[in-house]
Amino acid sequence: MYKKINEFAQVISGYSFRKALESTKDGSFYVLQASNVKAGEEIETLIGLAKISSKPSRSTVCLESGDLVIVARGTGGGAFRSCVFINDEKDVIPSASVLIIRCLSKIILPEYLSLYLNSSEGQKQLAGNVMGSHIQSLSTRLLGTLIEVPILPIKDQEIMIALNKTVRKLESIDSRKNQIRKQIFDSTLKIKIDYEKTF
Repeated sequence: MYKKINEFAQVISGYSFRKALESTKDGSFYVLQASNVKAGEEIETLIGLAKISSKPSRSTVCLESGDLVIVARGTGGGAFRSCVFINDEKDVIPSASVLIIRCLSKIILPEYLSLYLNSSEGQKQLAGNVMGSHIQSLSTRLLGTLIEVPILPIKDQEIMIALNKTVRKLESIDSRKNQIRKQIFDSTLKIKIDYEKTF
């Protein structure tokens, strides 16, 4: 069964700052931008987010834990990456470079929705429903009314989420192994070169 996103979620635009964002160390509000969104990686910490001193307007939407954020503009395959915001901080403002999908129904888990949107099928759907030629963009209307998501039983969604976490752990282990191999090679090469220099 496929459902359009607006059948189970609300799609919300990020705030459009009128001028270049200037981060302040003592700011009390955080700003989440497209650069903070890593495909499939949950946003649990606010480290790396810009800070501003005040909320731009009373109506500015702040993120809620469990919101899915998706990059609104980009070029090429995989540009519209998404992830889930999991943090209880109430003063995090999404910028206009991202859209928020706030699930309102229990038929879908945000983590599963993010997995689907990051998949090759999901990215193909997104890329086929964008505006613009060179710099492509998603709108709340297009995202909500044109993107259809396969709704699996919740148990199957949980299995897919757990499988993805396992794959990511394996990728992390492989990456660490490669780093160690490179360090061994570099160290051995340096020892050899230093030894040759002594003669």
